[in-house]
Amino acid sequence: MRTTDGVHFGPADGIRALAIALVFLDHVGLRSPERSAFVVAMSLGSGGLGVAALFVLSGFLLSVPYLRAIIDRDRAFPSSARYAQARFLRIYPLYAFAVIAVAIFVIAFERHAIPLSAWDVISHLSFLNDLESSTVVSVSPVFWTMAVDVGFYIMLPLGAWWAYRHTSGRSRAARLKFVVSALGVVIFASIIYRVIAGAIFHPEDSADVVVAIRNVPGMAGLFAVGIIAQVLIRETASRDILRRRGGAVVAVAIGGIALYFVLQLFMVLVEGIGSSGMLAVDDTIAAIGAAAILLFLVADSRRPLSQLLSSRTMVLAASLSYAWYLFHPTVLDAMQKLSTMRFQAFDHAHPDVVYAAAVLVAALVLLPFCYATHLLIEKPFLRKKDRILSGDKPRIVRTISTADVSVSSG
Repeated sequence: MRTTDGVHFGPADGIRALAIALVFLDHVGLRSPERSAFVVAMSLGSGGLGVAALFVLSGFLLSVPYLRAIIDRDRAFPSSARYAQARFLRIYPLYAFAVIAVAIFVIAFERHAIPLSAWDVISHLSFLNDLESSTVVSVSPVFWTMAVDVGFYIMLPLGAWWAYRHTSGRSRAARLKFVVSALGVVIFASIIYRVIAGAIFHPEDSADVVVAIRNVPGMAGLFAVGIIAQVLIRETASRDILRRRGGAVVAVAIGGIALYFVLQLFMVLVEGIGSSGMLAVDDTIAAIGAAAILLFLVADSRRPLSQLLSSRTMVLAASLSYAWYLFHPTVLDAMQKLSTMRFQAFDHAHPDVVYAAAVLVAALVLLPFCYATHLLIEKPFLRKKDRILSGDKPRIVRTISTADVSVSSG
């Protein structure tokens, strides 16, 4: 992936594809005939980790030109108009197509107890679906994350402009300290918000959790973790430390991810999904683990895993990942319904075997479908986005070796 400023972060392609694969595994597990507490916890954990990684990646990539303008002062503040156009072209055309297509499928085949209304579709198209429990996942269980992402897209340039103005006239070291301190405050405030929201609203299911806790204020800390990761990787001293002490970075990643899965299991077995104590910190812990993996891979692109995640195969997987993310729950639902029909050939088959076959068929259906939507819908708008961003080049381009950093916000 390549950022607006032309800096290339190769492993980010693979990281994005793997994060979306984790979300896919989440929905595969939650639809499985085997619904033990452990399976539910691991499914929720994989999906939550995947979403956290995607939010960290957004903060990491989109902050590059703003950090240059704020800390280095070697370029003008990025154009907000070009930024808004680029973000719209990057996510909205394919997202709008997905909302309408999935809504038609749900109305025609799903036949929910509470039928979809026009407001369900309109709220999703306008990213207002996260405001009510009745609409947050009424069309698809993954669309709520798009509303959170759009909230971050709006807050990023506003927060960056505030930092840009308030650091004017300060030394570079003072500007760096200001940015890191402000991001630390965002992470802390996000955790405090989640504690208060959990105590007040007492969410009872996943829809309530999104509306009350996993909204823009509650997830702001995850984006901030990603921006801090970008600060660490762009500073020579910290990048050298990350390169030399890769084992310690991996230990942080493994520890954070392991603790996150333990918390998920604890919530499922003991306190339930509405546990305000666990929900206050679980996503932040997942974000720290994901950021540690990102730092390990980007700090030295010569590492074998970094090269693997930067390969052409991973670049292709990343190009299809957005469509896969938007459509996979609907395709899984369709295949699951087919697998539960009492076809004679499956009368004596174990339910797990039938379900595994349904998942395999879903994947085989998704691959060509995602490729077609990428080529016909997503790619033409990505070209327009690239042309728009080409007009927002920095005044001074600093060369960074691929051995130093080697993801664009796409």
